[in-house]
Amino acid sequence: MPYRAAAESGKIHRRCRHHAGPISYSSGASGNVEVLYHPESNRISVKVLQAIFEVYFKIFGKKIHITDIDAAKFYKPEFEFAGPQPIQASVDVALPDSTKKTILSNRTDKTSSSNRNGSSWPQS
Repeated sequence: MPYRAAAESGKIHRRCRHHAGPISYSSGASGNVEVLYHPESNRISVKVLQAIFEVYFKIFGKKIHITDIDAAKFYKPEFEFAGPQPIQASVDVALPDSTKKTILSNRTDKTSSSNRNGSSWPQS
């Protein structure tokens, strides 16, 4: 099950270039993105929920607003990135009964190393 980074994951602000025939200009776009972390695959996905920019033209130096367009309605792909990598391969933990437990950070290994009495505990 993926984890949400926050209730409203993020805001975006970008400069966009617009070209329509001989007309070319740039304007700002702002909106919201959703960021999810998938622990089972160690992936981070980013989906653009809203990206609004203004469509306008200038006549005699005066800016005439035509409409606002939400690019997220037309641009659907999600971006995926590799998740964080562990800094160290294992961590030694002292248990209350004075035994030592080694926890491996490799996500593909489902068991940790054996403790003093030879049993193996599954990682959670």
